[in-house]
Amino acid sequence: MFVAWLLEPDNTPKTKDKFLAFVRESLASPPEVWAGPPNRLAQITHVNAGVLPSWGRSANVRWKSDGNNVQGFLIFPRQMNPGQRYPMVVYVHGGPSSAIRPAFLGEGGSPEQVALSQAGYFVLMPNPRGSYGQGEAFTRANVKDFGRGDLRDIMTGVDEVIRRYPVDGNRLGIKGWSYGGFMTMWAVTQTNRFRAAVAGAGIANWLSYTGQNGISEWMVPFFGKTAYEDKAVYAQSSPINFISNARTPTLIVVGERDAECPAPQSFEFWRGLQHVGVKTQLVVYPDEGHQFENPAHKRDLLEKAYRAAGLAPPSIAEAFSAAGLNAKEQHARKILQLLIDSGALVKVHGEMFFHRAALDDLTKKLRTRADQTSDRAIDVGAFKDLAGISRKYAIPLLEYFDRHRVTRREGERRVVL
Repeated sequence: MFVAWLLEPDNTPKTKDKFLAFVRESLASPPEVWAGPPNRLAQITHVNAGVLPSWGRSANVRWKSDGNNVQGFLIFPRQMNPGQRYPMVVYVHGGPSSAIRPAFLGEGGSPEQVALSQAGYFVLMPNPRGSYGQGEAFTRANVKDFGRGDLRDIMTGVDEVIRRYPVDGNRLGIKGWSYGGFMTMWAVTQTNRFRAAVAGAGIANWLSYTGQNGISEWMVPFFGKTAYEDKAVYAQSSPINFISNARTPTLIVVGERDAECPAPQSFEFWRGLQHVGVKTQLVVYPDEGHQFENPAHKRDLLEKAYRAAGLAPPSIAEAFSAAGLNAKEQHARKILQLLIDSGALVKVHGEMFFHRAALDDLTKKLRTRADQTSDRAIDVGAFKDLAGISRKYAIPLLEYFDRHRVTRREGERRVVL
């Protein structure tokens, strides 16, 4: 991805060559300024030279669907073991006239994708028909066909990724916001291949949506007529009309004051899922619009993504945050970085989280160590050596184990249960 400005200093013969300046970035490289004539481009800035991705590697994946060339980006789990297959979440972009670009997932970027990768998930970000990037015909290929051809593009891409990469096809999830939220609602009424879904600011019923939203004129170029003039073309793409097919547990989230994809659409889909017996939850964030502004709400939404990805809530890691930010505690910072590098701790946008799988591994080590003693007891000193952390941070982690009945406190000792 890059943003470019084409500059021509003047029209004299000596300076007639064009000069290009742009910000260049990718999923593997943070943004930097590049400039020069098109055939002699050079990197100008190096301000992010020390910034490395905290997620896995990525791939530009291409496949065929209904004769169309379709493309998407795949983010790998940060850590992978040979012979192991991993779950995957499909992340559908909004729009629909938009596109996923290979931008660096840094500050202000895509924390959910980062969290999923660090938690051992593949993340597929497809650009199905209706997306930008492959010409006008491809962008207009979803006219009068919302949810149908584009879902085929997505599912064909899922099959291609499963064929080429170590993805567990029985552990798939889907998530999207706005048009991506609609596509999530649509997907769970068309296929039962997804084990879980998160529909953000979605659209369940195009007819009721026409009377509720504040931007309804955008639909006519896509559907040909208004919903009052041609109900059939809107009905064929309304998830609520196929709600009886739904089986996928679905989390639905929306802002209370969203004018683009109003909250009643989420209520309608939530109620429909309830009536057909599908496990579902609806979360409405007060005073929020289509894009959330309240930092507390952004954090809560992100924490829900962390928990869904198998990460422990932030409260477990509060004792570590000071060490992660306090430069004076160099030893603690080094230990924390080693834990992050090993996957035992996950760091996303300055926040640190214990990975539940890593905690499970530590629990196994703890019990193995306890089996070597006659009374199955372990003191703080032995535990900190086992966990590779200082006493200051071993105690909160042991208290976490106490709460979850892995250990029982007896003074400075813990009896491993």
